[in-house]
Amino acid sequence: MIQHFLLLLVLLVSFSCGPNPQNQIVKDIGVKAYASNDDVFLDLGAQFYLGDLTFTSLDLPIMDPNSAGKRMFGKFSMRPYLGNGSQMNQITISLNLSAIAQTSGSLKPTLPNGRDLPIGGIKDKNVFELAIPGIDSKIYLGLDKGFTFIGFAMAIKEFQAIANYLPPSGIFLGFNIKGVLGSVGVFTGDKSGIGLFADLSSVLNFELLNAILQKVPVDNKTLKELRSIRNDRDYSQVIYRIQSLDDRTRYNFGNGLNAIKRKGTKLTLE
Repeated sequence: MIQHFLLLLVLLVSFSCGPNPQNQIVKDIGVKAYASNDDVFLDLGAQFYLGDLTFTSLDLPIMDPNSAGKRMFGKFSMRPYLGNGSQMNQITISLNLSAIAQTSGSLKPTLPNGRDLPIGGIKDKNVFELAIPGIDSKIYLGLDKGFTFIGFAMAIKEFQAIANYLPPSGIFLGFNIKGVLGSVGVFTGDKSGIGLFADLSSVLNFELLNAILQKVPVDNKTLKELRSIRNDRDYSQVIYRIQSLDDRTRYNFGNGLNAIKRKGTKLTLE
């Protein structure tokens, strides 16, 4: 049993360079920007491999935290499925970037455990922290010139077992999948769970982002034209804070994962 979860730990350490898809905790990820009704939307899709651990299917709205539950910015969904003989988990996020850009960003976005995001250089940047009603999970969106990213952090009831073996912290490791840079990992503390952050510079260049921030109506033809304009400010300034795992942390993390296994294979969002 412990070998099963030590394998999962190895996945966390080496998923970005493993020769086989099954050796990746993030098996695939994709981001797409498109226009609808003169607004720009963004879709993120990520496939997770967590051994035989699975999430429950759900569909929830992503709300403006300042609207008292009256304004929806997008949707969040999770689906377990069987892919190539392995149990997989699909997470999809859809957001209206044009609507979000016209609201105020968060002064200090945090993970559900209250700790800082694993992103450097956030100070004075336009970063949004969005709520998902009914669960203690958050969506993050960086919409600043040269500083665009999307992320989510989900508090998972069963992952509190890891908090018994590790101090309050975040362990995030980098990936590069199909040109999408980012980080994925776990956080522990009063709330524990999984988080993922992905760079958006491949779909939101300077000209398109400027149009969004300036409230310019955008259809798909305009979106294509704006994205074709290259600018020396298109490079990403997002810094993904990556942690190394010492032997003691690996051992404790493995013990925590083993404790999760003893509770069953279904993961519950808090």
